[in-house]
Amino acid sequence: MRSGINTFLDGYLPDDNVRIRERTVFEEVERTKKAKGKVLASFGEMSRKAGDFELSVAKGEIFENEVLGILGANALGKTTFAKMLAEGHASLSKKAVISYKPQYIETDYQGSVRGILQGVAESDDFPALVRQLDAERLMEKSVRNLSGGELQRIAILLCLAKKADVYLLDEPSAYLDVDQRLAAAKAIRGRTAMVIDHDLLFLSYISDRAMVFTGEPGKYGEAEVLGLREGFNKFLREVGVTFRRDEESKRPRANKTDSVKDREQKESGEYFYS
Repeated sequence: MRSGINTFLDGYLPDDNVRIRERTVFEEVERTKKAKGKVLASFGEMSRKAGDFELSVAKGEIFENEVLGILGANALGKTTFAKMLAEGHASLSKKAVISYKPQYIETDYQGSVRGILQGVAESDDFPALVRQLDAERLMEKSVRNLSGGELQRIAILLCLAKKADVYLLDEPSAYLDVDQRLAAAKAIRGRTAMVIDHDLLFLSYISDRAMVFTGEPGKYGEAEVLGLREGFNKFLREVGVTFRRDEESKRPRANKTDSVKDREQKESGEYFYS
């Protein structure tokens, strides 16, 4: 399996001397310690009860030009938290304007991609976003005929094209292939954003800090903002999984449970690769 995945990512079949695709490169994001920027927005302690489920969120801050990665198991309230922010039920300081991409994308728009983008292309880097997300070739297609991955890319483009203080994206990597996920990550990085996703590679690539949801799925959820390394370790400790970087492709690989590497990382408290 490891050899097959790495061969696909390399895009070259050595036995046949055939290149089947462009090589996928997992760049290591260099994060240097820097002074925190100004607080662009903040939220106080929040709670919501829906049926038998109760959500409790500790207060947090969002700094300018940082990406807050939001992670946790299913049914712990991540999407509920996003909706509370997007719908204005939670009070963000400084009246921050939020551009929101929901988890589930639905539209009854009858026209083309070009038509749905008209009037929302407010950001100065809109042409660059179109290129990054490979959306130019979709412009004349009917929105109703887009595949899941195409619709996801257009939804990300719609979100990022608006002028906003904070970009809030729920599951932007869904339906995207590995190269499209890396392209979306590059489009998001450098903005002030909050991103919910289950792809740890995707979140590790774009995030500066982590917001971790823990609890009992369907019953209660608790969330707090932590440093990136601390947050990833807390989440993976909860689920009992460790990750390392593949020596060839540099992609994150889950260690086999109770393997030597798995035991070593658990003993050191480093559940995610350094």
